[in-house]
Amino acid sequence: MNGDAGFDRAFPGVARGERDHELVQRFTCHPPQPGQPELYEMVRAAGLEFACLLNAYCPGSRELSLAIDSVDHTVMLANAAIARHGGV
Repeated sequence: MNGDAGFDRAFPGVARGERDHELVQRFTCHPPQPGQPELYEMVRAAGLEFACLLNAYCPGSRELSLAIDSVDHTVMLANAAIARHGGV
């Protein structure tokens, strides 16, 4: 992979191999390991419950929409963390 000065400035002191490993980790499919699908479901269920609570108690507004988008984003990131780094 070719380096670029902007990336090097953003990640000073990080060896090229470490950056490459992180990129491969982020952009590679991670098949579920035993127990992970259940964790994904638990995270999604908790996200849905929280989003429903927000929808029930907050007035319809741009802020509510952004809050629900944030819950959605959080669920995706949490499940990505489980997929990429374990979690069982």
